[in-house]
Amino acid sequence: MARFRPRGASHPVGNGIRLRAVAVKTGTRLPIVFIVPPMAVLGILALVPTIDAINIALQNRELSNPDSQYVWLANFEALFGDKRFLNAMWVSLIWEILTVSATMTSSTNSGTPRARSCAALRRKDWLSVRRGA
Repeated sequence: MARFRPRGASHPVGNGIRLRAVAVKTGTRLPIVFIVPPMAVLGILALVPTIDAINIALQNRELSNPDSQYVWLANFEALFGDKRFLNAMWVSLIWEILTVSATMTSSTNSGTPRARSCAALRRKDWLSVRRGA
């Protein structure tokens, strides 16, 4: 038989509002019933194309010929020996570093109008929010 246990006491949220404890039913298998089937489908949908892509990457294939031979890691040796590929990887790496850095810098800027309006709401300074000051 399933038991109920309280999940914490009432917690202050802000502005005098308190949340009450929520009863959580323990000992049930219902979450497993809802989680396992979708996870199995997603696992299959992810693994089958991945295994097929690895299989194709290890072969020497031509579009005009349905036959192919396994060359194992020769494709990767040729790829990492190509100067154009290494240049493309280097440019992509620099681009990612710059865009992520710029995005993080601009999103954490505390002087933005949204940050000022949120701070004013916490202070209950409604007049400064409406005027945009």
